[in-house]
Amino acid sequence: FHRDVVRHCANVASAGISSAVAGLAPRYKWLGPTLCYALGTVHAFLTRHTDLSLEVCVDGGEWQRLDRATCVVLGNGAYFGGGMKIAPDAKVDSGSVQVVTLQAFSLLDFALHGSRLYNGTHTDLPGVSVTTAHSCVRLCVAADQTDRATLKPYSVEIDGEVLGILPVGRDNALSVEVVKEAVDVLV
Repeated sequence: FHRDVVRHCANVASAGISSAVAGLAPRYKWLGPTLCYALGTVHAFLTRHTDLSLEVCVDGGEWQRLDRATCVVLGNGAYFGGGMKIAPDAKVDSGSVQVVTLQAFSLLDFALHGSRLYNGTHTDLPGVSVTTAHSCVRLCVAADQTDRATLKPYSVEIDGEVLGILPVGRDNALSVEVVKEAVDVLV
Protein backbone atom coordinates (compact mmCIF):
# COMPACT_ATOMS: atom_id res chain seq x y z
CA PHE A 1 0.00 0.00 0.00
CA HIS A 2 1.05 3.56 -0.62
CA ARG A 3 0.47 5.79 2.38
CA ASP A 4 -1.10 8.58 0.32
CA VAL A 5 -3.54 6.42 -1.69
CA VAL A 6 -7.18 6.68 -0.69
CA ARG A 7 -9.57 3.81 -1.39
CA HIS A 8 -13.27 3.77 -0.63
CA CYS A 9 -15.22 0.82 0.72
CA ALA A 10 -18.99 0.52 0.60
CA ASN A 11 -19.49 -2.84 2.29
CA VAL A 12 -16.59 -4.81 3.81
CA ALA A 13 -12.82 -4.54 4.04
CA SER A 14 -10.83 -7.44 5.44
CA ALA A 15 -7.37 -8.86 5.95
CA GLY A 16 -6.29 -12.46 6.30
CA ILE A 17 -7.88 -15.60 4.95
CA SER A 18 -10.90 -13.67 3.67
CA SER A 19 -8.63 -11.77 1.30
CA ALA A 20 -6.97 -14.97 0.09
CA VAL A 21 -10.45 -16.40 -0.52
CA ALA A 22 -11.47 -13.28 -2.47
CA GLY A 23 -8.56 -13.99 -4.80
CA LEU A 24 -9.35 -17.71 -5.15
CA ALA A 25 -13.17 -17.82 -5.28
CA PRO A 26 -13.51 -16.58 -8.88
CA ARG A 27 -11.87 -19.84 -10.03
CA TYR A 28 -14.94 -21.66 -8.74
CA LYS A 29 -17.70 -19.19 -9.62
CA TRP A 30 -19.32 -21.72 -11.95
CA LEU A 31 -20.48 -23.44 -8.71
CA GLY A 32 -22.53 -20.41 -7.64
CA PRO A 33 -21.75 -17.74 -5.04
CA THR A 34 -21.98 -19.75 -1.83
CA LEU A 35 -20.09 -22.83 -3.01
CA CYS A 36 -17.38 -20.86 -4.82
CA TYR A 37 -16.52 -19.03 -1.58
CA ALA A 38 -16.73 -22.22 0.50
CA LEU A 39 -14.36 -24.01 -1.90
CA GLY A 40 -12.14 -20.92 -2.05
CA THR A 41 -11.94 -21.04 1.75
CA VAL A 42 -10.88 -24.69 1.77
CA HIS A 43 -8.30 -23.93 -0.94
CA ALA A 44 -6.95 -20.94 1.05
CA PHE A 45 -6.66 -22.95 4.29
CA LEU A 46 -4.79 -25.74 2.51
CA THR A 47 -2.42 -23.67 0.38
CA ARG A 48 -2.13 -19.97 1.16
CA HIS A 49 -3.04 -18.96 4.66
CA THR A 50 -0.98 -18.78 7.83
CA ASP A 51 -2.28 -17.09 10.97
CA LEU A 52 -0.13 -14.14 12.06
CA SER A 53 0.03 -11.83 15.05
CA LEU A 54 -1.67 -8.57 14.18
CA GLU A 55 -2.18 -5.32 16.01
CA VAL A 56 -5.37 -3.29 15.84
CA CYS A 57 -6.30 0.12 17.21
CA VAL A 58 -9.97 1.17 17.24
CA ASP A 59 -11.04 4.81 17.52
CA GLY A 60 -7.63 5.97 18.75
CA GLY A 61 -7.67 3.66 21.79
CA GLU A 62 -4.96 1.29 22.94
CA TRP A 63 -3.32 -1.04 20.43
CA GLN A 64 -4.50 -4.62 20.92
CA ARG A 65 -2.50 -7.64 19.87
CA LEU A 66 -4.31 -10.44 18.06
CA ASP A 67 -2.19 -13.59 18.20
CA ARG A 68 -2.93 -16.25 15.57
CA ALA A 69 -5.26 -13.92 13.70
CA THR A 70 -7.07 -15.75 10.93
CA CYS A 71 -9.11 -12.81 9.71
CA VAL A 72 -10.05 -9.24 10.61
CA VAL A 73 -13.19 -7.83 9.00
CA LEU A 74 -14.36 -4.22 8.98
CA GLY A 75 -18.05 -4.42 8.20
CA ASN A 76 -20.05 -1.42 7.08
CA GLY A 77 -22.51 -3.98 5.72
CA ALA A 78 -23.31 -7.33 7.31
CA TYR A 79 -22.60 -9.72 4.41
CA PHE A 80 -19.63 -10.78 2.29
CA GLY A 81 -18.17 -13.92 0.73
CA GLY A 82 -21.18 -15.34 -1.10
CA GLY A 83 -23.71 -14.46 1.59
CA MET A 84 -21.69 -14.93 4.78
CA LYS A 85 -23.20 -12.75 7.53
CA ILE A 86 -19.81 -11.97 9.05
CA ALA A 87 -20.75 -8.67 10.75
CA PRO A 88 -24.31 -9.45 11.83
CA ASP A 89 -25.12 -6.11 13.48
CA ALA A 90 -23.49 -3.89 10.84
CA LYS A 91 -25.80 -1.40 9.16
CA VAL A 92 -24.66 0.75 6.24
CA ASP A 93 -26.48 3.81 7.59
CA SER A 94 -25.21 3.56 11.20
CA GLY A 95 -22.11 5.75 10.84
CA SER A 96 -19.96 2.99 12.33
CA VAL A 97 -18.35 -0.30 11.33
CA GLN A 98 -18.25 -3.64 13.10
CA VAL A 99 -14.72 -4.98 13.65
CA VAL A 100 -14.92 -8.78 13.66
CA THR A 101 -11.84 -10.87 14.39
CA LEU A 102 -11.36 -14.61 14.08
CA GLN A 103 -8.35 -15.99 15.94
CA ALA A 104 -6.92 -19.50 15.56
CA PHE A 105 -9.82 -20.43 13.29
CA SER A 106 -8.95 -23.63 11.41
CA LEU A 107 -10.32 -25.53 8.44
CA LEU A 108 -11.99 -27.87 10.96
CA ASP A 109 -13.61 -24.85 12.66
CA PHE A 110 -14.87 -23.69 9.27
CA ALA A 111 -16.30 -27.16 8.57
CA LEU A 112 -17.97 -27.36 12.00
CA HIS A 113 -19.18 -23.76 12.24
CA GLY A 114 -19.47 -22.56 8.65
CA SER A 115 -23.26 -22.46 8.83
CA ARG A 116 -23.01 -20.13 11.85
CA LEU A 117 -20.74 -17.81 9.84
CA TYR A 118 -23.38 -17.72 7.10
CA ASN A 119 -26.36 -17.10 9.39
CA GLY A 120 -24.59 -14.60 11.67
CA THR A 121 -24.67 -16.61 14.91
CA HIS A 122 -20.87 -17.08 15.15
CA THR A 123 -20.09 -14.14 17.44
CA ASP A 124 -20.13 -16.27 20.60
CA LEU A 125 -17.69 -18.88 19.26
CA PRO A 126 -14.27 -19.17 20.92
CA GLY A 127 -11.74 -16.96 19.14
CA VAL A 128 -14.36 -14.62 17.68
CA SER A 129 -14.61 -11.06 18.92
CA VAL A 130 -16.70 -8.12 17.80
CA THR A 131 -16.33 -4.43 18.56
CA THR A 132 -17.64 -1.25 16.97
CA ALA A 133 -15.55 1.54 15.45
CA HIS A 134 -17.06 5.01 15.18
CA SER A 135 -14.18 6.96 13.65
CA CYS A 136 -11.16 4.89 12.59
CA VAL A 137 -9.37 1.56 12.67
CA ARG A 138 -5.60 1.05 12.28
CA LEU A 139 -4.31 -2.42 11.47
CA CYS A 140 -0.87 -3.96 10.90
CA VAL A 141 1.15 -7.14 11.16
CA ALA A 142 2.91 -7.11 14.54
CA ALA A 143 6.46 -5.80 14.16
CA ASP A 144 7.95 -8.59 16.28
CA GLN A 145 7.15 -11.39 13.82
CA THR A 146 10.37 -13.33 14.15
CA ASP A 147 11.10 -14.55 10.64
CA ARG A 148 10.31 -11.85 8.11
CA ALA A 149 12.09 -13.76 5.34
CA THR A 150 9.53 -16.58 5.45
CA LEU A 151 6.56 -14.46 6.52
CA LYS A 152 3.64 -15.25 4.23
CA PRO A 153 1.98 -12.08 2.94
CA TYR A 154 -1.21 -11.16 4.78
CA SER A 155 -3.35 -9.62 2.06
CA VAL A 156 -6.12 -7.02 2.25
CA GLU A 157 -9.34 -6.86 0.23
CA ILE A 158 -11.96 -4.17 -0.11
CA ASP A 159 -15.41 -5.13 -1.40
CA GLY A 160 -13.99 -8.36 -2.87
CA GLU A 161 -10.99 -6.80 -4.64
CA VAL A 162 -7.56 -7.82 -3.36
CA LEU A 163 -5.55 -4.61 -3.07
CA GLY A 164 -2.25 -5.45 -1.46
CA ILE A 165 -0.37 -6.69 1.57
CA LEU A 166 -1.03 -5.60 5.15
CA PRO A 167 1.96 -3.53 6.35
CA VAL A 168 4.27 -4.62 9.17
CA GLY A 169 4.53 -2.34 12.23
CA ARG A 170 2.44 0.42 13.76
CA ASP A 171 4.33 3.18 11.93
CA ASN A 172 3.16 1.72 8.61
CA ALA A 173 -0.31 0.58 9.73
CA LEU A 174 -3.23 0.53 7.36
CA SER A 175 -5.61 3.27 8.45
CA VAL A 176 -9.34 3.02 7.77
CA GLU A 177 -11.52 6.04 8.43
CA VAL A 178 -15.28 5.79 9.01
CA VAL A 179 -16.95 8.46 6.85
CA LYS A 180 -20.48 9.13 8.07
CA GLU A 181 -23.27 9.97 5.61
CA ALA A 182 -20.85 9.73 2.67
CA VAL A 183 -23.43 8.53 0.14
CA ASP A 184 -26.87 9.89 -0.65
CA VAL A 185 -29.42 7.31 -1.78
CA LEU A 186 -32.58 8.22 -3.68
CA VAL A 187 -35.55 5.97 -3.09
